[in-house]
Amino acid sequence: MVKRKEQTAGAKSRSVLIVDDEEDILELIELTLLRMGLDVDRATTVKTAIEKARSGNYDLCLTDMRLPDGEGLELVQFISDNISDLPVAVLPLTAIPRTQSRRSRPAPSITWPSRCRSNSCARW
Repeated sequence: MVKRKEQTAGAKSRSVLIVDDEEDILELIELTLLRMGLDVDRATTVKTAIEKARSGNYDLCLTDMRLPDGEGLELVQFISDNISDLPVAVLPLTAIPRTQSRRSRPAPSITWPSRCRSNSCARW
């Protein structure tokens, strides 16, 4: 587990919920966000992510498309319906075995919910 960065006195750190069922991807995203000075919380299922989103105070949620108990879009829908000020992005990432050729790998992409195409997500 990665140690969280210490907050400077008086500064409010932004918090991100990342949702993925693959430990390597979670760790890579977490390390990147920690280097940016953000606090990070993890979930590996839609159910856990919904529980954390409901009880947490997050500034951003990043979720994988496919999870063991459902689709990341279910989480997007829950957040859209219940936590309208929480920006959420779906990252359709899949761990690819090293034996697979780079040319046959799908290009990573980010899918933004329609409400984030407007100014509602401009603070990020």
